[in-house]
Amino acid sequence: MVQIKEFRIVMPVSLEEYQIAQMYMVMKMQQQSSTGPEGVEVLENRPFEDEAYGRGHYTSKIYRLQSKAPAWLRTFAPADALVMQEEAWNAYPRCKTGIHALMSRGTFCVCPYFTKFSLTIETVHKADNGYSENVHTLSKEQLAARQVEVLDIASTSRDYWSYAIGSSSIDFSKFKSKRTDRGPLLEGWQDRCNPVMTAYKLVTVDAPYWGFGFRVEQALLAGERALFLESNRNCFGWIDEWFGMTMQKLRELELQSDSTLNARIGHTTSPETTTEDFDRRIHSKRFQQKLRDWKSIAKHQILEKSLDIVIALMAPRWKGKGLEAKALADPMSKIVLELQASLIRFEARALLSGCSALLAVEAEQTDLLNRACFGRPIVTAEKDKNWFHLGMEEAFYLCHSLKCLKIVGEDNCPMNDEELWQDMKCKKGTFPVFYKAYSHLRKRNWVVRPGSQYGVDFVAYRHHPSLVHSEYAVLVLSEGDDDANGRLRVWSDFHCTIRLCGSVAKTLLVLNINKNGQGTVSPSYLEHYDVGERTIMRWNPEHCREDQTIGEMESSKKI
Repeated sequence: MVQIKEFRIVMPVSLEEYQIAQMYMVMKMQQQSSTGPEGVEVLENRPFEDEAYGRGHYTSKIYRLQSKAPAWLRTFAPADALVMQEEAWNAYPRCKTGIHALMSRGTFCVCPYFTKFSLTIETVHKADNGYSENVHTLSKEQLAARQVEVLDIASTSRDYWSYAIGSSSIDFSKFKSKRTDRGPLLEGWQDRCNPVMTAYKLVTVDAPYWGFGFRVEQALLAGERALFLESNRNCFGWIDEWFGMTMQKLRELELQSDSTLNARIGHTTSPETTTEDFDRRIHSKRFQQKLRDWKSIAKHQILEKSLDIVIALMAPRWKGKGLEAKALADPMSKIVLELQASLIRFEARALLSGCSALLAVEAEQTDLLNRACFGRPIVTAEKDKNWFHLGMEEAFYLCHSLKCLKIVGEDNCPMNDEELWQDMKCKKGTFPVFYKAYSHLRKRNWVVRPGSQYGVDFVAYRHHPSLVHSEYAVLVLSEGDDDANGRLRVWSDFHCTIRLCGSVAKTLLVLNINKNGQGTVSPSYLEHYDVGERTIMRWNPEHCREDQTIGEMESSKKI
């Protein structure tokens, strides 16, 4: 299903200044992101002219993103499995991109291994404060499908993708440019600042892959949102660096930067080189054969390779270089303590609503909740507060274990631990054992999230999900309980669960909760519960632990 979303980014610069700011920002961010053999290679960077759109600038780039691939994929995928080509025509203040037409809008990415995927960004820059309703001249059908979101570069709220992409540390509520005297950006600045302009970015994404296409599209939209926010924050944050720079000087710096980028990642392609060579490489017989080989390997090699791959699958799968060090420098235990202190100062109160709790917080708590991975943010029209949806186990953990959250019922009166325990137990019969399992992992600094998408109760991450893939798929069983969640009672369930966990590179962790005859009358009984941990993996008898088999050893003894 094709998804269309328009992001409107209001900027405290003029239309002419933004053209310089954007070019400088792209150049600097590319320099920062290109290290070693990976990063951005500029194939072509030249002027162009078109009858419909006038003069503009054309760029063709290749993105090498191998380190972004999961660790299990890198064990057998070729080095060019994540090579992506981008072509863009920039006829400022309009940008249009396409791979088949002479010109097209925004940014169109093509990966030779995933030919059905497409991502297009159409941009129109306009000297207003974000109130133009149809700058892209969409049809009625497109307008009906389009979603609109206004991004505030001065906002301090952060979400999952902001944490994943990285965010600048500039506080625009205190920032003031030395060269232009602009800033700080206080609430409502979009309606008061002069000059002002808006970048209207229309993102169209299509990932027509059965079973996971919609989730990929949602993730890409969220990622583009975070990238737009971060890049435009940098545009204004670096204003003292680019202000007063001429277009001629910027083009000279851009060409130097392109050569530096290519040299840095070990490619000597000139920026003036045509992209025909790249197209020939993609469609060559050698490349197509390599593609067929890769597909065959992807289908069979996990089962055919030695035990080394199985061991690699069990190791933490960090999502990029340097992220393990980043996690070590900012341990989850420290983040949770900061969240606990902040919620206590804020005197946080959540409203019990059905099988969940709704929590309204300010910017500081929003950032910490996202970093500590508690709850899920809810999009609302409120500007001064952010709302979070907490699951039953998360809400009770913050209330009972961390003692940093008050939960109120429908009568707006705070509930004590006993009342909350009874309420949640009535709504979910397995809540006591599920909460014991959840708190058991959380107290050991695992990040615990719902696991229904993998057919299990929870998934456990070593750190924030933006840094590392989940390692364990968790099932909760209760000894002596006739019902519990009814899992792993027959061999077919064992086989299906283990195969599913293996296909998504996770280890099945079974937590057996033994109540020791204490029952579930009160949360005080939880301390008497025991938790047994078992990991279950599918054994392949073809794998041998030693160089010699038993048969060979017996033969050698006879000799």
